[in-house]
Amino acid sequence: MSPAAPGLPMTAGTLDPVPVAAAAPAPLVLVAHGTRDAGGVPLLGRAAERVGGLLPGTDVRYGWVEFQRPSAAEALAGSAGPVVVPLFLGGGYHVEHDLPRLVRAHGSGRITAHLGPEPIIVEAVAGRLREALASEGAGVEELDGVVLAAAGSRRRAPVAEAETAARELSRLLGTPVRPAYLSAAEPSARRAVRRWRSEGARTLAVATYLLAEGHFSRALHGAGADLVAPPLGDHPAVAQVVARRYRAATVPAAAGAQAGTAVLHTRAWRPPHGADGAGRLHAAGRALTGSTGARP
Repeated sequence: MSPAAPGLPMTAGTLDPVPVAAAAPAPLVLVAHGTRDAGGVPLLGRAAERVGGLLPGTDVRYGWVEFQRPSAAEALAGSAGPVVVPLFLGGGYHVEHDLPRLVRAHGSGRITAHLGPEPIIVEAVAGRLREALASEGAGVEELDGVVLAAAGSRRRAPVAEAETAARELSRLLGTPVRPAYLSAAEPSARRAVRRWRSEGARTLAVATYLLAEGHFSRALHGAGADLVAPPLGDHPAVAQVVARRYRAATVPAAAGAQAGTAVLHTRAWRPPHGADGAGRLHAAGRALTGSTGARP
C-alpha cells in the first residue's frame, strides 16, 4: 500500500490517497456604465480579455448598467459568490447604489472599489496625452497648461478624486493641470479653457479622464483647447487595476487591508514653472492646431 501524499485524505480500509478538487476561483464580473455610442461598446469586451490574461483560470464576465447588453444582472446570472469590479474612473450613484442593489438581488458576491485615481491610471492618462502631442510633433514642455476633463458628478467624492488625479498628473507632467467636468460639476472644460486663456495662456491641451469614446469625449473637441488626448480605452493599466482589485478581494491575507478600498495618492499641486509660463510659445499653439491663438 502506498503512503498518502501530504495533505490528501485517505479512504477507510486503504492508504490510497483521494484527490481533493481545488475550489474554483470566484467569478469576476466587470460592470461599466454603458453608452449609446457604438464606438465605446467593444471597450468592455477588450478589457475583459486583458483581465482574463492576467488571471488565468478565472471566469471573467462583463455587463452594463444601462443602454447595452448583457446587462449587469445578466452577467451576474448563474454565478456563485462573484467579485464585482466597477469599471468606473469615479464613484457616484451607480457605484454607491445601483451595484450594491444588484448584488443584493443576486444573493451573493462582493463589490470592490472602482478604478479611481490610482497612480498607474493617472500615468496612463499622461501617456495618452504624450502620445497625442508626439503625433503632432510636439511635447509637454510646449504647453502652458493641461485641463484634465472628467465626467463630473453632483457628489463631492468623485469631484475630489478628479482633483487628486489632476494633482498627480501635474506632478508627472511637470506642468500646471486643472480639473474640469463634462456634467454636473464646475468648471466645464470649455469654461476652464476660457479662464486659462483670459489669464494669458496660449497653448493648452485637454487630458481626457474618461474610459471610452462617446458623447463626452467628442464634446471636448469643442472646448477650445489646442489638442485633445483620447480616452484611456483598453489601456493595460485598466486591466492591471482590475486584477489588483480582484486579488485583494479573494486573497484572505490581503483582503482585510485592501479589498474595497481605493488607493488615493494626494500630492500638492505644483505651480507653473517660472513667471513667464502662462504666455510662452504662442507659435506652439499654431503648430498643434493651426490656430491663430485668438481667444474665444
